[in-house]
Amino acid sequence: MQQRYWAHCRSDPTFYDRPEARDDRPGDRYDGSAAVPDGWREVLDPTWRHLAPPRTRLPDQGWKIHVSALLDNAERVLAAVAAHCVATGTPFKHLRSRRVLLSGNAKDADRASSGKFVTVYPRDDADLAGLLAGLAPLLAGEQGPRILSDLRIGDGPLHVRYGGFRHLWCDDTDGARVPAVRRPDGALVPDRRLPRFVVPDWVDVPGCLVPHRDATVTGGSALPFTVTSAVRFSNAGGIYRAVPGPGTPAAGLGGTVVLKEARPDAGWDASGRDAVARLAHEHAMLRRLSGIPGLPRSGEIVVAGGHHFLPLETMPGSTLSTWVARNLPAQDHDAAAGAGYARRATAVADRIDAVVAAVHARGIAIRDLNPDNVLVDDTDDIDDTDGTVRVSLVDFEVAGDLDDRDGHGLGTPGFRLPGRPAGRAADDHARAVLRLWMFHPTAPLLEVSRAPLAGWIDHARSRFALGSRWSDRMARDLGVTGEPAGAGALGPGLVAGILGSATPDRRDRLFPGDIAQFDVDGLCFGHGAAGVLHALRVAGADPRPAHEAWLLDALARYEPDRAGLWLGAPGIA
Repeated sequence: MQQRYWAHCRSDPTFYDRPEARDDRPGDRYDGSAAVPDGWREVLDPTWRHLAPPRTRLPDQGWKIHVSALLDNAERVLAAVAAHCVATGTPFKHLRSRRVLLSGNAKDADRASSGKFVTVYPRDDADLAGLLAGLAPLLAGEQGPRILSDLRIGDGPLHVRYGGFRHLWCDDTDGARVPAVRRPDGALVPDRRLPRFVVPDWVDVPGCLVPHRDATVTGGSALPFTVTSAVRFSNAGGIYRAVPGPGTPAAGLGGTVVLKEARPDAGWDASGRDAVARLAHEHAMLRRLSGIPGLPRSGEIVVAGGHHFLPLETMPGSTLSTWVARNLPAQDHDAAAGAGYARRATAVADRIDAVVAAVHARGIAIRDLNPDNVLVDDTDDIDDTDGTVRVSLVDFEVAGDLDDRDGHGLGTPGFRLPGRPAGRAADDHARAVLRLWMFHPTAPLLEVSRAPLAGWIDHARSRFALGSRWSDRMARDLGVTGEPAGAGALGPGLVAGILGSATPDRRDRLFPGDIAQFDVDGLCFGHGAAGVLHALRVAGADPRPAHEAWLLDALARYEPDRAGLWLGAPGIA
């Protein structure tokens, strides 16, 4: 899944929706920290509150100032920035609520845009220099996340980036519609928002920014590791493979270690803990679990360039997700292939249970047991041994005491229990789901409904000849009662579900679907209302008049900006 999809999962547990779609409680809004001055214009959208003095004329693009903030200083930061912008007649915008700020800085947020709380729009380079000089003392001592796409001004919350002020759009090399800036020759090109500071090749860096740009090249302490590759990135930081330098305390972990990075003040969980706090917590958990076979040894946390790094022993094998994708037999497998896989998968599940039991014996629960946090050693040929296999568990940043119910809002869809279960109960449920998932890998659908569980268990039992003892255990461990429901006639139910999901009261979409529809006003054939209404008619289900009226009303507002059947005006027609 692309990173940007995660942000669209928060507002609705069933369908993708805009990250800002949920209503904010009045007490969470930041409007009170920046009153609207007389004569100023206020424009509200679901994410931002825009404020501008009368007769404001700004260029289409230029250098803009971004100010970051934490949950506990956001109102203070906004009040200071707003007062200065009002005094200087400078347009600005700010995130509307605490919830939007938390969402934009979450672990799964977009790394390139994360951290932005207030945006200030200078009129030109001279105005930029004056605004930075005026804001710096007002924000002295305030903290905020580093905005990776920007140039940081000093070590506080002020950042600067060159980009668009107004909404201009173009297609990138993949054909996606993206924000744009205009080159001197008039051509529109993508406004690149990367997790590093970049400047368009035709733009000169103003003199007031040069010292800060140069400081990024020469500043920062050296990391005592040689990074050889990146495993993955998140807004909390990266995970790398690295070689420890001479004399590094992690040298005893082996020639190559896994290096886990935590960005300060970034990657927040639901309780507001940042990545640094979670990394320190994981380090403490691993120290308590030291010596358990199947868990990585850890070195000491190292700080370099303000970021925190925890070296971990490299554990053998690949993730359980990869192992299942590589080994799960095709639907039409023969009996021998099914029996062989069942024997191997059962050995893996039994070993997971054993490692989890050892963790529980130390009084700790993992609380995020999922296929990507389990490693299976590919070098073991289970068929030629006594059935044992080497399994490792990784990622203990949300681990806690067995009876603790505070999971900090993290967890993996399908493998987590709803509500705030105790740690032992959460792990026991995840173990059971993993055992079933290896034979029927559809666990994320449990976030929508647990009703299909009986059918999944029955399908896995019959497909792999697992027997009644296995299915009885699965039903007991997962709390399944009753018999599997028959498939029945799916068509009428599908049509009723589609029609029932319609939201004709919304302007941005008629039917829930892929997040791509939010870039095309919910209209297009590929992802929007036009395609759904066409499919209903082909299936013999006449669309409701209110739905056709929605499409016609939306077309009256639509300004065609692209060709193509899938995303463009021809498909809608």
